Amino acid sequence: MPEEQLLRKVSRAALDNADTLLTEARLLHRHSSFARALSLSILGQEEVGKALIFAVAALGLVPETGTKLEQLMRDHATKQQWERFAVTFAGVGRDLEEEAESGSDATSQHDVWAVQRLLSLCSTAFADKLESAKKSKEAAREHFEMVAGVTDELRALLGITGAEAAMTPDQLKMAGFYVDVADGKVRIPSSLRESQAATALSDLSGSIRSMRHLRRVLEDDDLWGELEQWGARRKRMAPTGQQS
Repeated sequence: MPEEQLLRKVSRAALDNADTLLTEARLLHRHSSFARALSLSILGQEEVGKALIFAVAALGLVPETGTKLEQLMRDHATKQQWERFAVTFAGVGRDLEEEAESGSDATSQHDVWAVQRLLSLCSTAFADKLESAKKSKEAAREHFEMVAGVTDELRALLGITGAEAAMTPDQLKMAGFYVDVADGKVRIPSSLRESQAATALSDLSGSIRSMRHLRRVLEDDDLWGELEQWGARRKRMAPTGQQS
């Protein structure tokens, strides 16, 4: 299987897995297993980020997503960062969606436009951060501060306060599964709150909805072909040494 087709397949599979994780997290929440519901919701958010990374890699919009794909796939903070990109940028140009006429042709064309906007904004934002990180240690620190900002945003979103506020989303995810010791105290999964799980569920549901256009394009060969042509044009128009 050609690499582009494989990456596209992984992107689609990651979205499907995010759906499954959301369904299972809802079941756990319904049965008062709040810690596990929270952990699965954060896993689902990472799968949304992974889907976006692989879609961009399939189109070759950011060189680093191709050369360092395996590393990106294992970097939980980066996947969370891309998931935040998806939620932030998915609403851009929503007025076009309201103006789209009914009918499969108009809907399909809007799907392509929406994905072009989303991938363009996400890949540009990520490439800009990577480029600035290469220039100086100060810029590199700004890049990592941005990742930390994503972590802080997720903490605020999940209502994480007190001792839990020092935990990254990845640590919080693991806290929903395992007993741990911190600051001389035993930390148990059941100490995580229902409100945190409910908020994480809502956020994952929103993330998945934001990917509805990408999902339809990934599933349709003709629409994906249009997206590939757009991606190729972007790469040709990009300055030397920069594809986004």
